Amino acid sequence: MKIKVITILSLIIFLFHNYALASINNHKDKIQEISNVIKTAKLNNENVDYPRLYIERGKYYSQIDEYDNAMMDFNRVIQMNNVPGYWIGMAYYGRAYIYDKFLEYDKVISNLNEAIKVNPKFYDAYAQRAIAYKNKKDYKRALSDISIAINESKSKTVETARYYAVRAGIYEKIKEYDKEIADYTVAIKLDPENDAYYLLRGSAYYWHKKDYISDIEDTTKRIELLKKNNSTRYNIEQAYSWRASLYTKLKRYDMAVSDYSQAIQYADKTPNNNIFLILHLLHRGCLYAILNENKKAIEDFDEAEKHSDKITLGRVYFAKALYFYNLGENEITINYLRKSMMTDKSFDKAKDMYNNIMENNPSCIITFENFLSEF
Repeated sequence: MKIKVITILSLIIFLFHNYALASINNHKDKIQEISNVIKTAKLNNENVDYPRLYIERGKYYSQIDEYDNAMMDFNRVIQMNNVPGYWIGMAYYGRAYIYDKFLEYDKVISNLNEAIKVNPKFYDAYAQRAIAYKNKKDYKRALSDISIAINESKSKTVETARYYAVRAGIYEKIKEYDKEIADYTVAIKLDPENDAYYLLRGSAYYWHKKDYISDIEDTTKRIELLKKNNSTRYNIEQAYSWRASLYTKLKRYDMAVSDYSQAIQYADKTPNNNIFLILHLLHRGCLYAILNENKKAIEDFDEAEKHSDKITLGRVYFAKALYFYNLGENEITINYLRKSMMTDKSFDKAKDMYNNIMENNPSCIITFENFLSEF
């Protein structure tokens, strides 16, 4: 649903707003600190490592979206005489980063070509050029570049793990899913504390193999790491919610209920930012209904209704209609179906069920299992 996606993105932006502000302030402090060093050195005619200082300041400018200032710093390094190839390469790499932000992939590749020319062992540049080629759908060149980075990177470090993850993403694009999963597995072995790789491999298991059990195993490990590394409440909440949906697909409803309960504990309870809380309550209520725990089901639906807005209220009313239909309360059922249709005119399930009841066609009535499959 378009509205749902917009709401989710808005929530993510809200959750990370304070963190982003703190990072920006820190980067501005670093920029000022480096600028002071450069200014003092020039005034006193001191010999300092100007290429390193300009590269560092350029990076910080890039991270706060001051791209013109960043580009000026990177260009200063490129235009200097007698600068080691390492720093020239870093300057071109910094320029490529900026062009990537504006989706100018040909300029990204051109700058990375220069970076590699002056520093042939700059494997990060190969990796970034591979990503640019992937974005241009030139998968053959993308694979060639990332394979160079992997094969030539002698120290098997967390950076090498990132190269494998990049190649896995390319394999996903060309539908070589076994190779995709194999590369994520290597990335995990090299960097077992990186929760992102478990997320990516789990997603590959889910979408390309329908292997929900393996996805559950990866999500379980990811939850463990998120807690260990004091990740945001949002990340932990969404991991629990995802695992709950996997348990639901496997009809392990008791496990799904447990995970939605955890997700509810971590969910944002702030009005106007609590869409996930509502969805968790709605899911758990449906599962309670499937498990014939009717009292808990209606409690969750009532709680969801209390927090709902127009985006979710139609579905909450529909869930209540299903609940009362299963109890044989047709008059209450029809009342909630009408509320659902009035609240969300685009929600066809409410219309279909209402028409089926009116036409006395019980074989077409929607079940809680079918309703859950929508989410």
